[in-house]
Amino acid sequence: MKTLEFQDFLLKSATMIIGCDGDIDDSEIVEINKLIDDEVYFLGFVKENKLDVLISEFKEKGKDAINSYLKEFAVIDLLHRQKLILLEVLIIATEADGVIHPNEVKLLHLILPKLSLDNETIIINFPNQIGYLLNFKNNDLNKEFTDEIEFTSQN
Repeated sequence: MKTLEFQDFLLKSATMIIGCDGDIDDSEIVEINKLIDDEVYFLGFVKENKLDVLISEFKEKGKDAINSYLKEFAVIDLLHRQKLILLEVLIIATEADGVIHPNEVKLLHLILPKLSLDNETIIINFPNQIGYLLNFKNNDLNKEFTDEIEFTSQN
């Protein structure tokens, strides 16, 4: 995937993960903005109000936005390194508010198979997150995010 498209996809991914618990905390927004400002994979990214627009669209569409996002994986072609960066961004966004919500884990478990990363790669690159990243029960075979999302705060 080309750099600009990838950057937009990273931002969209972060938005999906912070919103799926129904509470977009200020600390999550701060963390995403910090990523955009500091990380090399966002070099040259013009953020303007893209995050605000994505959050607004997400709040309007809820689970439909997530399912549309999940379908995008069928048409994108990520390099191995991009897959690892995407997972890193998802983890940072998941942990930004200090709470790992079950909906965030559920969404990660829907995304991981689409990344086609083997467990060894995940364990080596993200050893501290194994407890929630890997689905050892393997009982969640859903292809869609089915939980309704009700927002608890206004951001």
